Amino acid sequence: MRLKLKRWGKYTGESRSGGVLNRTPRFLCNSAQSRAAGWHRLDYMQLTERSVNDVTILDLDGRLTIDAGAELLRETIKRLLNQGKTKLLINLAKVPYVDSGGLGELVHCLVSTKKAHGEVKLMGLTSRITDLLAITRLVTVFDTFETEPDAMVSFGGTPVAVKA
Repeated sequence: MRLKLKRWGKYTGESRSGGVLNRTPRFLCNSAQSRAAGWHRLDYMQLTERSVNDVTILDLDGRLTIDAGAELLRETIKRLLNQGKTKLLINLAKVPYVDSGGLGELVHCLVSTKKAHGEVKLMGLTSRITDLLAITRLVTVFDTFETEPDAMVSFGGTPVAVKA
């Protein structure tokens, strides 16, 4: 399943080039309607969901920010927990930037999953995200792994050959 969230901002001026952005983020699904209303694309995050054994792997691609990806991640985690999927592995290899809202959403995911007697683990951290977790001392809260097979073994499963 591939989900995509786009953040759109509306110009308050009449022209596209000279307008000023409204700071309130808007989320739209229909691009034809958005173009007709004078909206343009600012940012997006893609989330790809896959299952290996009983572990659900979420591959994030894009910026994890309070207005771009946090809402998508929250809704996905909520849906997975409602379906009874409590072993979650979040792949951050293609996430170039995480802001405070995105970091808060990762913590929220961890807390929600622990309340459901599950586990959340992170994999593929970039150096920037590793530094962020170290500065905030969240590196001691999350289980982090370099590769998918290492993370799969930590869930108690057997490593599976992964296609690159």
